[in-house]
Amino acid sequence: NMRVSTSPVNMRVSTSPVNMRVSTSPVNMRVSTSPVNMRVSTSPVNMRVSTSPVNMRVSTSPVNMRVSTSPVNMRCLMFHSSSVLSSLQKE
Repeated sequence: NMRVSTSPVNMRVSTSPVNMRVSTSPVNMRVSTSPVNMRVSTSPVNMRVSTSPVNMRVSTSPVNMRVSTSPVNMRCLMFHSSSVLSSLQKE
């Protein structure tokens, strides 16, 4: 499946054997490029970056800040609203 829909509300680009989504909208923006799950959503409300075979999320929200490092889940909630989240890998 390969979908490219360009609309002001939702824009998705999926080009991967499993799942790859790139939606650029004012509300939600997700970029998933991983055999399992990799999401990068840069929006004023929620921003998540998951780059791990299991689950690794980095969500930057001004309300909550959590950092839990576990083999299953790794979440980082920072007070930053910028999408400078590049080198995030989990071994």
